[in-house]
Amino acid sequence: MKRLLYLFLSLIVVLNASFSLIACDNEKGGKKPPSDITFNETGEFLVSNYASDYKIVSHRNESAEQFQAVSELQKLIKEGSNVTLPIVYEEDIENFSVNDRYIIVGKSKFATENGVEPKTEELSKNGYVIKTVKKSLFITGVSDTGTLFGVYKFLEHALNYDYYYIDYYVLNQNVANLPLYDFDIEFKPDYVYNYVGAGYLSRGMYSYYSMCQRPVSPVNGTISHGSILWLPRETFNDPNKPETYHPYWYMEAAGQEVTQLCYTAHGDAEEFEAMAKEMANQIAEEMVKSEDNFAFDCSIADDFNWCTCKGCTESMLKYGVKSAAMVKLFNRTCEYVDMWFETEEGKPYKREWYLTFLAYNDLTAPPVKYDAKTDKFSTVDDSVFCNKHLVVNVADILSCDYTASFESDINFETRQVYRGWNYLSELMMAYLYSANYHEFLQAFDNISVMQSWYKAMQGNYSMYLLTHTHETGFSTGWSNLRLYLAGKLGNDVDINVEEYIDKFFKNVYLDGANAMKTLFNEWRAHTAYWKEIDSRFAGKMCHYSRSFKQQKYYKVDLLERWRSYIQDALDSVEYLKENEKLYAQVRKMIVGERIFIDYLYYEIYNLDKVYMPENKLQEIRNELISDIKYVGLTAMFEGANSSSDAYITTITGGV
Repeated sequence: MKRLLYLFLSLIVVLNASFSLIACDNEKGGKKPPSDITFNETGEFLVSNYASDYKIVSHRNESAEQFQAVSELQKLIKEGSNVTLPIVYEEDIENFSVNDRYIIVGKSKFATENGVEPKTEELSKNGYVIKTVKKSLFITGVSDTGTLFGVYKFLEHALNYDYYYIDYYVLNQNVANLPLYDFDIEFKPDYVYNYVGAGYLSRGMYSYYSMCQRPVSPVNGTISHGSILWLPRETFNDPNKPETYHPYWYMEAAGQEVTQLCYTAHGDAEEFEAMAKEMANQIAEEMVKSEDNFAFDCSIADDFNWCTCKGCTESMLKYGVKSAAMVKLFNRTCEYVDMWFETEEGKPYKREWYLTFLAYNDLTAPPVKYDAKTDKFSTVDDSVFCNKHLVVNVADILSCDYTASFESDINFETRQVYRGWNYLSELMMAYLYSANYHEFLQAFDNISVMQSWYKAMQGNYSMYLLTHTHETGFSTGWSNLRLYLAGKLGNDVDINVEEYIDKFFKNVYLDGANAMKTLFNEWRAHTAYWKEIDSRFAGKMCHYSRSFKQQKYYKVDLLERWRSYIQDALDSVEYLKENEKLYAQVRKMIVGERIFIDYLYYEIYNLDKVYMPENKLQEIRNELISDIKYVGLTAMFEGANSSSDAYITTITGGV
């Protein structure tokens, strides 16, 4: 069976992980169209001598994304020029003319009449057009989210706008004259959905500020690691409710806690059909709730439990891996949803839709056979080829080194996992780990290889990229830089990463940029050195179980020098105190990077009281505690008792 390669990039940054959704046919050369951006002046000015005749045009019944697009455009132009452009609605404009000075935002009959109508097949779901027509400007997305991203791109060109952290962005100010350029931009993001799965970008509308989006809608309140919640045990596993009693839907526990479904329904064909049908019903219910619900995740619980029933055992013996059982159940679920679309009840809700699942833990390996001589994959039978709606989200947590490039020798097994699933699935997602989960405060060096992963996924495997990072309130160890780059790479994998790194340091640390960049460069060089000569310093699963808290890696003179760079940066921005808000923002970003240094310092040398005087340790400890509280860092690692408050209690003895 011939399988086409499609692009579905899911980048969960932990930064920790990243992610994207929408298929492009590689064999048909699914490239983004050229963005021939012309900056010829038209002679018109959106703002002239701190005044303007322009109006922003929206429409009534705005979505949240359309409202944000219009509001942000008005707010940021005002911040840049001190001019508030009025917002009007197209329904109230009787005689529209492109010579009457409008900025038309979003889908509009005026855009259609003037040939500004971005097409999904050309620009994908979140693509957009920015086009000047006579004296008016159109910013129109394929979707409302695309329109919002188009507004941010326009502001980047017009006012040098860029977003770096929560409420921390830059743009030109006191602009007396803002020219209307002859814009003609068509942009297709390399990933339709580029999502950062932790950090501030995963919260509310913040993801949009960095042009990131997660498409997955909850089912029974769960999005990830919640397949058992699709079929609540209190509803379907209660013997006192015989009409809904389906015990075969759940794993044979053998004394374990029941945390997983049984994807073969214990080998019972009738129960298997009932299970797939009920899961399809859950999807249908979510579709009825909102036209925006089109992607649903049904992934295993975050553990290694698995059903030991006869059906699951036979499936494992036949296909060689556990994942086959899940694929077969989900294929049948997809078939039931499509059958519902053909009913009178379901026809009004028919749409492009996806069911996603994590290829994770013991389900990472695809149900394929590999012939090394021919470099070809095959299957036991066609039942494990994924339905056109079924999207595998590869989350290789066990065999990958995310600090090495995708093409590196150490990641051969991971490449085979992607290739195997790509053989089975037209659509894929990639879940990329970007933090040390057992040690959030240890700086994780995947920054140098991020572009390698984004390019590889976009070029071969993914439409939805998910970069997973740690949720720590504020993140140390250059995580905020990583989040920034994730947003940029998800839109264009070919950016000059080093230029964007320089831009980040210049605009985030201001006069402290030189000292902070020196620290960053030394940290990168130090990490690269130890990765080269000591296999313990990196390697497979270094994102999860590796601790580098050793004196041989971090000598006192190195840590003291790094701390001196932080102090130099703080001294360089001291003059900003006159601007209280700006000073607080810059100081927070600088102090935040001192945390990972002091953490290593204290953790390593706290055990060596002879080498390290107690008063010096107390100084480091007090500074570490103060900085954690100051920036709002909340978690030390993934798991129970992981809060920073618990850590502070431990190192202070509760005093």
